[in-house]
Amino acid sequence: ALSYLVVLFGVCLLCHGETAARKPATQRLTLYYALISFGGAMGGILVALVCPLVFQDYRELPIAMSLSIGVVAITFLASRSWLTMACDWRLSKGITGLIVAIIGFTAVVTTLTNRTDTIDQRRNFFGVLRVENDAERIQLVHGNTIHGIQLHGPERMTPTSYFGHSSGVGRLIHTMQAESPEMRIGVIGLGCGVLAAYGREADTMDMYEINPDVLAIAEEHFTFLSDCPATIEHHLGDGRLLLERHTDKKFDLLILDAFSSDAIPAHLLTLEAMQLYRNRLAEDGVLAVHVSNNHLDLVPLTHRLTQAIGMPSRLIQNNHRDQVYTRPSRWVIATDRDDSFWESEHLSVAHKPNAAVVESAPLWTDQHHNLASVLIWPSL
Repeated sequence: ALSYLVVLFGVCLLCHGETAARKPATQRLTLYYALISFGGAMGGILVALVCPLVFQDYRELPIAMSLSIGVVAITFLASRSWLTMACDWRLSKGITGLIVAIIGFTAVVTTLTNRTDTIDQRRNFFGVLRVENDAERIQLVHGNTIHGIQLHGPERMTPTSYFGHSSGVGRLIHTMQAESPEMRIGVIGLGCGVLAAYGREADTMDMYEINPDVLAIAEEHFTFLSDCPATIEHHLGDGRLLLERHTDKKFDLLILDAFSSDAIPAHLLTLEAMQLYRNRLAEDGVLAVHVSNNHLDLVPLTHRLTQAIGMPSRLIQNNHRDQVYTRPSRWVIATDRDDSFWESEHLSVAHKPNAAVVESAPLWTDQHHNLASVLIWPSL
């Protein structure tokens, strides 16, 4: 990351310096600024539209860095370069060599760090999805976030990653299935379909997913959905908008699993969204929110949101791995049920929120939400 920042600083310094140095006379300023705007527009079109259609990964990054080497070398060595005119000749050549070396090193590292066990890779508006496979497991990866793991062989229907039996959602589903022979479950955020491992023949599951490539990968490379005995209905689109239209849906359990990535859909964690979730719950229904995140502390925010709509909530934090390929997780569980619900064997580990922490937590709405308010700041 540091090398990227250095490269970005160097290239921007070069381009802005050359742009300022070549500013024309007053009578040609209109064309000058029009060309600058045109270049920005073409760059946006190239990155947002052309590259996702041409590349299956971020191949434009090493390509752009390679091109930057030529641009830096040509411009810094040119007699009209602003750096050559502003600095000593030897100093400008030294800076040129240093920037070229950094760009070249970063481009090579970016190319060499591609995974060799990737069997499928797709890119669209939502980013790059990779399917990685080895002798023991197959997993879906988005950026640096693993969105689901499936084991090979007879254990392929074992829930893994953040959804293991000792996770908050695993404990919750076991408790609710022991109470009722059939359940209607809603899931916002499909991943590779790990939660389908809990489905029984009498259960119905509504899966909401905004990214069509996620659904295609889950059906082509994973067997959670095809092996699940429950009745599964898929809905492509924004989970909140679809729930607003599905006025006939009433879920015994509604699961939100859309907040583990670096960029979260904040509109799913607002006061208005929480009110919608409550309206889609059946009597004694339960809301489960997956809040595991390396950069954002969503626990106080979620507690405050659930309390604002009159649903008490508790946290189930699993800090150990109960089996291979399970991960520590944090789940906030909200329900109107009385305290006896939390006394069951599986849910007795749930913790009540600290009242002072919840009171000081932000309260996001559709009009105002701020990611900086939930950032996990590194201690100095």
